[in-house]
Amino acid sequence: ARFHGKHSRAILKHQLARKLIGFKIDDPTGDDYSGDDPIQECHLIIDADRIVGRVTSVSYSPVLEKIIGLAFVEVKLADVGTELSIRTTHGRLVTGVVTDTPFYDPDNERQMPDLEPAYETAA
Repeated sequence: ARFHGKHSRAILKHQLARKLIGFKIDDPTGDDYSGDDPIQECHLIIDADRIVGRVTSVSYSPVLEKIIGLAFVEVKLADVGTELSIRTTHGRLVTGVVTDTPFYDPDNERQMPDLEPAYETAA
């Protein structure tokens, strides 16, 4: 079957302005999420005093012991490892880092049992 939108998609791909990225904040206490001025959905991503994106979702992950979230940002800021400044409700800037998604364990490594016995049995 022929895809009729192929030409249009090729043109629009070069005009892409924003990209959905994952970000993390290494804060084992969760203060940047649950403190007096937590990061929330719709908070702005700031770069050189310009609005370059917006947080779409954010939560503290007790498994990863980090704050994780998703945001739409300008394409130039979408590379893994790029630092982002997130402006909170009270104007505080919190630094996040673009990270790979998905955040979950795609190879199911956390669920793999430890095959070595936890204790020795008498023979």
